[in-house]
Amino acid sequence: MEDNEGIIWIGTRVAEKDNADASKRFGKGGLNKFDGKNFTHFPQIKGLSENDVYAIYEDNLNNLWIGTTSNGVYKYTNAEFIHYEVPKSTMSFLHDQNGHMWLGCAGGLYRITSKGEILNVAIDGPWN
Repeated sequence: MEDNEGIIWIGTRVAEKDNADASKRFGKGGLNKFDGKNFTHFPQIKGLSENDVYAIYEDNLNNLWIGTTSNGVYKYTNAEFIHYEVPKSTMSFLHDQNGHMWLGCAGGLYRITSKGEILNVAIDGPWN
């Protein structure tokens, strides 16, 4: 995904982790960025290093959202990562006009409200 500043963000999977031959498993996966000259990996952030990153999205406020398979969702804003404990693997995002972030997850639909609350839409509903 290319952000509004031209930085390329790349989400990767832990390479070949499904291979039955452990000697053929390689690559740590996670989040990487390319600024046109250098690649940066984020080993200091638990969920963005040695993890599968399936979705990257830039909202209309230029915040970057990163969906992982086992460590929830991260919002990158003002050069800081904010973690949200979403219990399912996040594969898609949509930021609506009311400031809510919708998450398409394995096994369900979630929403992060403008106040940072995480709702399972099927259970809690966005209609309250």
